[in-house]
Amino acid sequence: YGGYLMWRFFPKHKVFIDGRGIEAYDEGFYMDYLNAHFNTDVWERLVDTYSIDWVITEYSRDYTKEERITYLIDNSEWALIYWDREAIVYAKRGSKNDDIIRKYEYRYSRPNDLDPSYLNKYLIDGRLANDLIQEFKRNIAINPDNEEAHLSLSYIYFKFGMRDKEFDEMKKVVEINPNLSFAHAALGEMYMQ
Repeated sequence: YGGYLMWRFFPKHKVFIDGRGIEAYDEGFYMDYLNAHFNTDVWERLVDTYSIDWVITEYSRDYTKEERITYLIDNSEWALIYWDREAIVYAKRGSKNDDIIRKYEYRYSRPNDLDPSYLNKYLIDGRLANDLIQEFKRNIAINPDNEEAHLSLSYIYFKFGMRDKEFDEMKKVVEINPNLSFAHAALGEMYMQ
């Protein structure tokens, strides 16, 4: 995304890095960028040094979680404001982004987490169930092929005994990504029941 963003917005907005990688950047800088995906200290140093307040990164279909910037996922300093099957956008709190965060933040969603059991902490209090459902439905309205949003809805419906809705969402997951073996297994279990 960096190349497009530079072409479209330079010089008004600066971009930290683009897809050219080591061909265009100093090796130390590029290694810092790679290390920032896993090392909180490197990440924080880069954010401070370069005044980073937006992160637009590729959506990772790497379910081993090796390509994610893990520090962003549950960090209260950063707000998830958009995600689809191509990109994830985070905005830094306490900056010029606060109005956008208030309007678009996903408070519960955790992209790239195919184990929706992370939602259990929100489902303990049944009052949050509707907020969760509306958040995932909002994402699906914009991105109907987002398997993770459908998977999360299926899980929520399972937890609340809403079997028909759970079944419908899991069928959508399998239609979107027929390579997810666990989704086929879950669907098979639902058929058996």
